[in-house]
Amino acid sequence: MRACSKSAWPPRLVTVPGLHGSEGAHWQTWLERQFPRSLRVEQYDWDAPDLARWAQSVRALLERERGPFVLAAHSFGCLAAAHALAQWPQAADVAGVLLVAPASPHKFTFAGPFDARRLAVPSIVIG
Repeated sequence: MRACSKSAWPPRLVTVPGLHGSEGAHWQTWLERQFPRSLRVEQYDWDAPDLARWAQSVRALLERERGPFVLAAHSFGCLAAAHALAQWPQAADVAGVLLVAPASPHKFTFAGPFDARRLAVPSIVIG
């Protein structure tokens, strides 16, 4: 298990919504309201599941903001978060990841196969 810098604890919540974003009644939106310092990964097009582009949005936010972070991803956002962390193993400021109801990679067309592998950060999968 890697150690994150304790200087900015507690970690900042980063939500990674799935297709169509997370409307006002969604659990991710509720969770963001519970943590005023939370951040949300925004996508160029919420209706177009582009794994590489969505993963780049996750990575860009993590590079732009100050950590440590805990990611809470949903559906296609789980794939984007996992892909971003797999392609960016130096993400030392990610303390953990919550993956809720991950989308099946088989339902989407990618430039190549989705490479499922163990994340280098503590993670919990629900659903």
